[in-house]
Amino acid sequence: MRLAPVVPLLALAAAATLSACAGGPAVDRGISRLAGKPVLETYNVIGTPSRQVASGADTVYSWETSASGKNYVPNPTMAAGFVSGTPPGMEGGANTGASLGHETTCEVRLTAGSDGRIKKWEFVGPDLACDAVAKRLKAWASSRAS
Repeated sequence: MRLAPVVPLLALAAAATLSACAGGPAVDRGISRLAGKPVLETYNVIGTPSRQVASGADTVYSWETSASGKNYVPNPTMAAGFVSGTPPGMEGGANTGASLGHETTCEVRLTAGSDGRIKKWEFVGPDLACDAVAKRLKAWASSRAS
């Protein structure tokens, strides 16, 4: 009887963890619902902007959020070994590795016309960093639906 390799199991666990973060699509859906609304309403949803810049008659508002996390990078080692009562030839393994830290940023930019209403939006960043904004937008959308 052979033991299942550890690396594929770790890869599956990592994929499941990453799929739990749905920041990007949720941010896109949430921001699109803000189109045409006064930019001041956005303050109640995702907070005060990090900065705002005039661009002709328009104003570009920008929010930045950061997130940090750790990724485990396995370094599998296979070795022949025996456990009490295990038939000869069985392989055992040790999995050594390292946790690597990382920091990511999500930036949401909204452009409001001279009337103060949102007419254009975009966001840049990975799901991990955009997840907090996505949750706020989802909560806002839910409160508006009732």
